[in-house]
Amino acid sequence: MFPTDVVIVAGARTPMARYSGAFSDVSAIDLAAHASKEATRRSGVDPDEFDHVVFGNVMQTSADAIYGARHVGLKAGLKIETPAVTVNRLCGSGIEAIAQGAQRLLLGEATMVLAGGMENMTQAPFVIRGLRNGLKLGGGALEDSLMAGLTDTYCGLPMALTAEKLAEQYGITRKDADARTKRAGSNKSSCQWRSSGGRKRWSSAKTITGGQTRPWKSWKNCRLRSRKTAS
Repeated sequence: MFPTDVVIVAGARTPMARYSGAFSDVSAIDLAAHASKEATRRSGVDPDEFDHVVFGNVMQTSADAIYGARHVGLKAGLKIETPAVTVNRLCGSGIEAIAQGAQRLLLGEATMVLAGGMENMTQAPFVIRGLRNGLKLGGGALEDSLMAGLTDTYCGLPMALTAEKLAEQYGITRKDADARTKRAGSNKSSCQWRSSGGRKRWSSAKTITGGQTRPWKSWKNCRLRSRKTAS
């Protein structure tokens, strides 16, 4: 018997901070670990109950970033054998992590998942390309990995300008976007992923969730739990 419902049990997030602000020296992993501990505390669930950790991360800005979700789980107090995976779907990375957590629950691979997104773009370093193999006379220009990383070289546009072009293409004004955001924010309940008649739909569920992931230095996390129903 497989679970047919996935619910968000609890969530937490760090405060927002300005670019080069209060969290400049705190890695994305440490920000995520702090919020994960709080989300676990709010839920009242033993950390040993987690079966998996999934975290989204766009810019790997700290020296230990490649360990991502694994270090979040360890620093949040989960058991050592809890598997973890870090995913990158650019601005949708946090949502992708939650979706992957839900998939594991629906497939019966887990009953409790720690999922969310983490970022500290202030820590994006400047790099010197080619230095490992030596430089020719006049070489060694610094590259801002933040600006370079957020620019899509396929189309030659930064992400923000891509969004502007899409808004123009589909006739979406700033007023339309603000109105949509306001409507979304007015819904105080979170979402529950529920199967209904062979189709998946989103329905309201009274749970505590983290806020929307924002650029620069913020993150959210949430804990997903499967709810088994009679077959």
